[in-house]
Amino acid sequence: MLKHIVAKRYAKALFDLAYSQAKGVPAFFKSLDLVENLSETIQANPILKNTLFNPSFGIEEKKKVLRGIVDSCSKEGETSGINPYLKNFFSILIKKNKLVYLPEIVEEIRTLKAGLTKTVDVILTVPMSLTDDQKGAVTRKLEGAFQQKIMLTVRVSPSIVGGMMMQVGSKVFDASLQARLFHLRNSLIG
Repeated sequence: MLKHIVAKRYAKALFDLAYSQAKGVPAFFKSLDLVENLSETIQANPILKNTLFNPSFGIEEKKKVLRGIVDSCSKEGETSGINPYLKNFFSILIKKNKLVYLPEIVEEIRTLKAGLTKTVDVILTVPMSLTDDQKGAVTRKLEGAFQQKIMLTVRVSPSIVGGMMMQVGSKVFDASLQARLFHLRNSLIG
């Protein structure tokens, strides 16, 4: 519950600030995409995650590491010219010890973006990566089912073995082999 409240507050603040500071819709979405990409980078890198969440590292050390990552994203062309408010946002998260809520903040940002663009945010978790054609086919099918534009995010998780999991807003549809085996096991055990 606390995670949700904190994430919503920080996401709304960043969303409103990014919207007011953006010089056009593409710049606005690029800023928010950077936050998503940074969150995914942190979650995917155990050493980076340990550095940023470990209390034995000081606030300034954490800020320096995060600034380096943000600056490297800028150099790689992911975004042209990182806005100062994004650097300040990450500094505040570190200073207030709220960086741990970044994945939840990203989820709230996705919800806010979907509301702004009148799209449905769908997270599809599959055991192996999909081709662009497969992503397009899934998107078209879902847009037909929901009668709305779909913003599809595909995550790869080999642990689900087969099938897929789909999250639409706060609802999760689990059609994975792992879930089916779990339910079968429970029905056999009683």
